[in-house]
Amino acid sequence: MIKDRENDGKIVGFLNGIATNERIFRDEFFTDESLHEPDGETVMIMGLDVLREYRKMGLARELVFNYCRKEQARVRRNKFMNKKLLIEFKNHIDLGDLIKKYNHSFDEYVTMQIGFDGNVYILFNKNIPERIDGMFVPTESNSNYSVLLLQIDWNEEKIINEKYYDLGVQKMNYSFVQPISEGLLLVSSRCRFNKGNPENNAAIVDFNGNIIDEFCLGDGISHCFVHPDLGIVIGYFDEGVFGNYGWNNPLGACGVRVWGRGGQDIWQADKNIYDCYAMNISETGTIWYYYYDEFKLVNASINNSCEREYVPEIDGAVSLIISKDNLTIMMDKGYDANDEFVAKKIIDDKLCDEVHISFMYQGKCRKVSLISSYGSKAAFVENGTCLFLRSF
Repeated sequence: MIKDRENDGKIVGFLNGIATNERIFRDEFFTDESLHEPDGETVMIMGLDVLREYRKMGLARELVFNYCRKEQARVRRNKFMNKKLLIEFKNHIDLGDLIKKYNHSFDEYVTMQIGFDGNVYILFNKNIPERIDGMFVPTESNSNYSVLLLQIDWNEEKIINEKYYDLGVQKMNYSFVQPISEGLLLVSSRCRFNKGNPENNAAIVDFNGNIIDEFCLGDGISHCFVHPDLGIVIGYFDEGVFGNYGWNNPLGACGVRVWGRGGQDIWQADKNIYDCYAMNISETGTIWYYYYDEFKLVNASINNSCEREYVPEIDGAVSLIISKDNLTIMMDKGYDANDEFVAKKIIDDKLCDEVHISFMYQGKCRKVSLISSYGSKAAFVENGTCLFLRSF
């Protein structure tokens, strides 16, 4: 609470709530005191009040800032205020300084992805080719690639070790990097059919860049994950679904496919997918994908051929995070709002109790965009250079 010392300690503002291990705010918190769990990691803020004559002085902001700082020290990592979830980052990484440290520039930065091992992989290309006619991505690069591997302490949200690998000159214009048992998987988003002799747009390389295996995963790749049990999970955008670069019968016509480590066909989605907008893999190894044009969210278990379908009521989202307990999903708010996020609880196979998310760092709200996610782990960036890492 806040008191006015010059007015006999008059209480002029206060903040109240309860602690819990639940992740979604619900109305029962207002009426059922038994839901309070003193050691819960989440704080549900029920009310924030300041007397009228003391408003517009920054008191409410100071209340929230000091309370969040106090509760973070008690390992409270999430704060809810009515239908808003406040998530506070512990640390940040200067992405610009990190890139310069290894003699690269943002002009050479290709992508950042999280692997199944919890490490972050940054792919660099010394000479990223220009788009054809300013639109179409070339399939070949023939330039020098390198990978920076970051080992992360996800509890403290900081880098604990760095490893840098020079992969030498590679032929294809690679867009994705994932760990795989033999080393690294590099995948190009585009490949040409070449009249029945398609380009191999996937390569498994060792950490010196030596090619162990090459194969084709199809054109128009928008998402690429490697799971040690499932294989290589691929989502395709519209040109990979409907065909371009000479493909009349595209490999990505199904929209989502799982491949073996040598390009063997393992599984295909059975939905009318025009474009796979967002994708993730849960802690339990199920595939989550969100597709156009129905904008439905699917949880697919390829082991028992089960696909559960959800309606998030969001058009055009590109971000997808799955909580560690598989009971909550986080997505951006879609077209023109990809830097705004909501969380939805999964109850009885339905998405319920939507809450809006605000990200905070050092007491200030941050406008962040998702760079990469794998299960509950996510990497966000603010203003292109301020990197935040978080596990949910």
